Amino acid sequence: MKKTLSLFFAVAMALSVTAKPKVWKLKTENMVSPLGLYTHTPRFSWQITDAKEGCRQTAYRIIVATSPQQLKAGKGDLWDSGYVESDASLWIPYAGKALADNTRAFWTVAVKTNKGQTEWAEPQEFGIGLTVESHWGGRWIGIDRCLEGEQQGYRTRIAARYLRKEIALRAEEIIRATAYVAAVGLYELYVNGERQGSDVLAPQPTDTRKSIIYNTIDITDALRRQALKPELRHLRARLPGRERDELLPCRVPAR
Repeated sequence: MKKTLSLFFAVAMALSVTAKPKVWKLKTENMVSPLGLYTHTPRFSWQITDAKEGCRQTAYRIIVATSPQQLKAGKGDLWDSGYVESDASLWIPYAGKALADNTRAFWTVAVKTNKGQTEWAEPQEFGIGLTVESHWGGRWIGIDRCLEGEQQGYRTRIAARYLRKEIALRAEEIIRATAYVAAVGLYELYVNGERQGSDVLAPQPTDTRKSIIYNTIDITDALRRQALKPELRHLRARLPGRERDELLPCRVPAR
């Protein structure tokens, strides 16, 4: 029994000695790999995990790049903060090259501590959304009337609207694909028959006379999985109605 305990303590001591500080739980604007950010100066946060007691950060270095490959090479072609002497690890503002709307970027961080220096953290992604209304290239689509079997009034009843667009693509054309979806009412987005995004009852309800929230969805993988097949790609959305007359999807407000 004593030999077993001695061996256990020896292993525990060895792990304690060899363990290095590690950076993890990277977040952008307090979210993990968010898309559609409504700011051009996102803020970064992270945590340090370590088996040693009393480990404190003394400096950090953030690099932001246009691709994971740039990060792997240790190149921050958008921003390289260099080592900043600070114990701060929350809400560090981006201070690199200007980020345009519909931009994707990748970032990582390494820190120095009083117990040693960390390796680069697992990279995270973030994306800037459409922050200016004029950057929207789409237009409202829908049916401006009730169909057979539907009724409009105090208790409006209308069926879902299925809207489809077919697009011919080649595999080499697909670098990145992002869907920005806004709807008066609820929607579900499909690409090649596969539902995209994990939100339920999207978008978040608002007073649609004043504002309508849009969702940002990465559909790159969904398109690439089908890119070598000859059939056309399609997007479709389901738009159930709401009871209030002015919120009907068949009465989309003019813009």
